[in-house]
Amino acid sequence: MIEIQLKDIVNNIDLMQSIAQKTLSARSAFVVARMLREMDKEYQSFVNIRNDIVMQYAMKDDNGEVIRDDKGNVQIEKEQLQEFNQKINELLDTKLQLNVTQMTLNDLDGVSFTPREMMMLEPFIME
Repeated sequence: MIEIQLKDIVNNIDLMQSIAQKTLSARSAFVVARMLREMDKEYQSFVNIRNDIVMQYAMKDDNGEVIRDDKGNVQIEKEQLQEFNQKINELLDTKLQLNVTQMTLNDLDGVSFTPREMMMLEPFIME
């Protein structure tokens, strides 16, 4: 069982998906696959809840349609931006328990990482 914050999953899901594309030993592949599956469940829940929060605070036109900028980003009223950010940060700070064992450095043997990537993976790795 690993206790982490939701932001650890949000910040690492792409990196874990990248690791899952590497050739690993059978045991390591199993550990990474289980970890990624559990992370993905929580990430999908995050996306749904985040979208609900975004829609709650989104500016809407006279027809009730969400207003977006030129890049497709949802617009939030400046007066509500601080409250919106607080809700998103509260969500990201949520503590979770993943029903997996932490990976070891041996599980990642043969995979190269930058120091920054290794720092990001720290919550998921047992020394």
